[in-house]
Amino acid sequence: MKRLVLSLLFLILLTAGRVEFSFGRDYALVNYTVDNGLSHNLVRCMAQDRRGFMWFGTADGLNRFDGISFRVYDSEDLRHGLRSTSVSALCTDRKGRLWVGTEQGVYLYDEERDRFEPFRACTEYGVVVTGPVTGMIENGDGRIWIGTAAQGFFIYH
Repeated sequence: MKRLVLSLLFLILLTAGRVEFSFGRDYALVNYTVDNGLSHNLVRCMAQDRRGFMWFGTADGLNRFDGISFRVYDSEDLRHGLRSTSVSALCTDRKGRLWVGTEQGVYLYDEERDRFEPFRACTEYGVVVTGPVTGMIENGDGRIWIGTAAQGFFIYH
């Protein structure tokens, strides 16, 4: 019995040491701001695409980050196709598409052309997502759920 108690005590001390060791690690915390190329310091959403790029939606622009530098899609150059650069929601789906929710509806990123196209699908009643998007997510069935500030929510499949 004494041997069992000592073994358990040794195991507990050994485990406690490992837990303490894992919390004792040094971790790097890096801060990116407009000083590093981000278009705006108010970051509202983020997503990672299938190529590994990180996307950040801000109050003034969409930012693609490759781990080193930013590619900014903002209001200074609208040739990229986004009519509203106030980005409030991002979603990547199982087909590899990047969905971008803005103050003026939803856009899909065309990777080959490096452009954004408006999402123009409409309901059976002719309703299109035109207002501010508050959130987007893909569920387990591959349906895209789009929440809005004034139009309720939509499900695309």
